[in-house]
Amino acid sequence: MLTFLLILLALIALAVVPVMYTARTLGAEKTGAGSVLLVLILQLCLSKLVESIISSGLVAALAGFFGGALIIQMVMVTTYTRALLISLVSSAIAIIGLLLLIKLVLGHPADAESVSMLLTARPGRLA
Repeated sequence: MLTFLLILLALIALAVVPVMYTARTLGAEKTGAGSVLLVLILQLCLSKLVESIISSGLVAALAGFFGGALIIQMVMVTTYTRALLISLVSSAIAIIGLLLLIKLVLGHPADAESVSMLLTARPGRLA
């Protein structure tokens, strides 16, 4: 149970901390935990909406990325270019952190196919 809670805490930190510190570094006005959580919730809603409307994976990913940057711009009060950078840098940091967490939990590096399955799986569809 303790391991589960620690992993859950690490996943929450991997979602919030990169966005928060990247936004602070790039000069966004609102970089508190509340703003970051609002951004993450709105981006999750946007990704579900895009997933249900657009069937092409690449187009959906691009729409989600640019729409997510628009959400960051509006909530964190920054320019669109900075919002794009915040989205790009924080996503890269979160992915690297997730790979490190997988390595720590599994005890060995995960192969690319397993990681890809984890990152792209819909909830409830992991085998």
